[in-house]
Amino acid sequence: MLRPLNRLLHFTLCATDSATGGIHNLCFDDHQWTVRYVVADTRRWLPGRRVLISPISVRDIDWRRHRLDLDLTKERIRKSPDVNTDKPRGPSA
Repeated sequence: MLRPLNRLLHFTLCATDSATGGIHNLCFDDHQWTVRYVVADTRRWLPGRRVLISPISVRDIDWRRHRLDLDLTKERIRKSPDVNTDKPRGPSA
């Protein structure tokens, strides 16, 4: 079944050991037509911090319960790179 990616926004992110926040945004590669990163908002757990998570870490998407289950622990998510919108993430055009 086809589903629009914007429906994933604000889904709950669940690490292997507990819920960790939500999906704030998706970084999309318009040359390869793929999602490169999930921008995770760590909410109250790490206030004010957003991190990048590779889609390869997604274990399951529960569309009914609005959850994205990750194959990462909270500690691995805590060590994920911060989002820095001032720096480019790929080759400049």
